[in-house]
Amino acid sequence: MGSDYFTAITGIKLALSLMTSLLPFILPFILIALIWKMYVKWRRLKFVSNVDSILLEVVFPLEMERPIAAMELVLNVLGQTGFGTIAEVYIDGAIRPWFSLEIASNGGQVRFYIWTWKKFKNMIEQAFYAQYPNIEIRQAPDYMKGVEHDPSARYVWGTDYKLSKSDAYPLKTYIDYELNKNPDEIYKVDPLTPIIEQLGSIGTREKMWFQILVRAHDPSGWKHADLSTWSFRKEETDPKTKIKKKIWSPGSNVAGLSWSDRINVEIQQIIDKRTRKMLDAEGKEIPSSMVNFEPGEEDLIKTLRRHQGKTPFEILVRSVYIAESDVFDAGNISALINYLRGFAGSNKLGLNKKTDVSDDVKDLGRIFPMFQSLIKKEVWEKQEALLNAMKSRSRFYPPFDDDDSFTAPYVVSVEALATLFHPVGSVSGTPSLERVDAKRSQPPSNLPF
Repeated sequence: MGSDYFTAITGIKLALSLMTSLLPFILPFILIALIWKMYVKWRRLKFVSNVDSILLEVVFPLEMERPIAAMELVLNVLGQTGFGTIAEVYIDGAIRPWFSLEIASNGGQVRFYIWTWKKFKNMIEQAFYAQYPNIEIRQAPDYMKGVEHDPSARYVWGTDYKLSKSDAYPLKTYIDYELNKNPDEIYKVDPLTPIIEQLGSIGTREKMWFQILVRAHDPSGWKHADLSTWSFRKEETDPKTKIKKKIWSPGSNVAGLSWSDRINVEIQQIIDKRTRKMLDAEGKEIPSSMVNFEPGEEDLIKTLRRHQGKTPFEILVRSVYIAESDVFDAGNISALINYLRGFAGSNKLGLNKKTDVSDDVKDLGRIFPMFQSLIKKEVWEKQEALLNAMKSRSRFYPPFDDDDSFTAPYVVSVEALATLFHPVGSVSGTPSLERVDAKRSQPPSNLPF
């Protein structure tokens, strides 16, 4: 016993001595990393604060003659991967452009919006009018401005949504609903319709906002201005999957793999799991081409390949319900919770950060009333953080890029993005959703080409 104790103490002393001797060599690298991170955040915050942005309102006609696939062509133009030169990235803080697709209800009046950098306004208008010539696009005031967090006057409840598994697995899309087969409104079962109906049902002193932050998926390295994204050794090819990978790769939730590579890995795992094992005369395993899939697995692989062949986007989905205290309706919280269940397929979006505390914390407050003030303060801080993040359309970059309490962005194909945000025709009977008269609306004659 005494000998083991002496050995342990000696080991601790040696470890501390080694750490002390190495500290002068390690500390400079730690300081360099911290200073670099602070510098990049400062430059990016300055760049973001100087971005000239506008909010575009898109008004659709009641009868939609174009399929949802047309929305894929529109959204493809948001795949802007340009940063600028090395000097612009590392000195000016230049960043990859991002956008916000929004469906908002203010007092029951439902509107579709796109928040964008002003320099992309013409590009977005051209893309929309090319596919939907009977719509109207107009610049709108920011409906979020002036909405401040005031716990004494209004109640705020919101959340962002996370995927239930790897983003290699897709959400249920309009193709899975077969909305691409029959354009007639009477045959459509559109998962976006329940959201529109809920937004249109709230009262005049209530607000409900649905926001999708979007940017192109770009797994390149140096332009992310992040030391961890640099590759310090040559690419290696996995002998099984034939995938080239690096040690570090941004925009990935599997170390070293891009979104496309993650799909390849998932497909290969399915195949390997169902491949029949063959042994030679010596009992050694030999290659086999006999694969016995479980029901649905072949269709899943086809679906994964379909999404893999389309434009990928990094996104974050979130929503918020705001109401004056005397008209607050808890039923609308249930609506936010259930918002995206219609998009659940081989993957699904669920709640992550909520402007609320857990049931355990609530029970603690009931049992020990002295903690009530602390719990209220925490809830108010969560409400204010989410509201400010939505108003600033921030998550990819400062000021909320380092807030790990929010969901990290995930990758979806443009097919999934078009399913989450697209025009709804007469399949949605919401009277407060503004429509344009298809007969009178024409694209502006002064669109630049």
